[in-house]
Amino acid sequence: GCGKTTLTRLLNGLIPHYHEGTFTGSVYLGGKDTRDLSLFEISQMVGSVFQNPRSQFFNVDTTSELAFGPENHGLPEKAVRERVRLVAEQLRLESLLDRSIFSLSGGEKQKIACGSAAAIDPDIYVLDEPSSNLDMTSIQELKGHLRLLQKQGKTILIAEHRLYYLMDLADRIVYLEQGRIEKIFTPEEFRSRIANGDFLEYEEVYTDKYYGTLKSEVERILNEGDNVIFDVDVVGGCNIKKFYGDRALSVFIQPPCIDDLRKRLEGRGTDSPEVIESRIAKAEYELGFTGQFDKVVVNDDLETAQKDALKIIREFLNK
Repeated sequence: GCGKTTLTRLLNGLIPHYHEGTFTGSVYLGGKDTRDLSLFEISQMVGSVFQNPRSQFFNVDTTSELAFGPENHGLPEKAVRERVRLVAEQLRLESLLDRSIFSLSGGEKQKIACGSAAAIDPDIYVLDEPSSNLDMTSIQELKGHLRLLQKQGKTILIAEHRLYYLMDLADRIVYLEQGRIEKIFTPEEFRSRIANGDFLEYEEVYTDKYYGTLKSEVERILNEGDNVIFDVDVVGGCNIKKFYGDRALSVFIQPPCIDDLRKRLEGRGTDSPEVIESRIAKAEYELGFTGQFDKVVVNDDLETAQKDALKIIREFLNK
């Protein structure tokens, strides 16, 4: 709610050409005000990947979706085919070609959305939470694609909650608060915030790769009279409980058993065997923290677990 998606829509022209509202100030692309450019003209300069990739698809099969942008920009058929081939090769999308959009997983849809943007070959890329539907392996593949775009001299703007995979890619980290640019950090300055104790919780996902929650942002939300729900790792959850004490409710969502968790992960077909083993090892480690949580909900049946969690939350809020 701080304005990340709004900022992306200003850059790709959806504001003011599609989304209505009061527009003040100016946005310039290539020295021209976006209000004086058509969406078609903007699309030649800016490629977009939305938070929900399904909302940007125009075709029912993947190959046609990759070809859609170049076709609408009037490229000859031979050039369109070459663009699709090149993008599929660079982003490792060959296995997803000639597939039904409806048969793809969330992560696969996100990959096709990235490919569709890349097929236009714009100078600017705008991505709204591109990692939201990706597993750890796919996030690393996304990172590789972003690094490739950097080497090509492209400008990339990413609105994200997950920052760890961007820490050695980002030139600047812009912190938004209530629709305004509050601060702009370099990655080194961001790390210094950790050392200063500015984070309520954070996790080192990989060596020297972090993400976390600023105490100031949580306090802002609480001061507005709203409640905050965290979806964090167990260590982060314990740290939040320790900081807020009885003001916080900590709930551990537990798999019925490790064997069932393994079957679920294997059944998704989205993670490599190495990633699955890594996630299993992490789950076994996290199970050792159950005694430090206020409540434990066993996710044996999703609908039942949701009802149990909702009941626990309502009882806590009604105290």
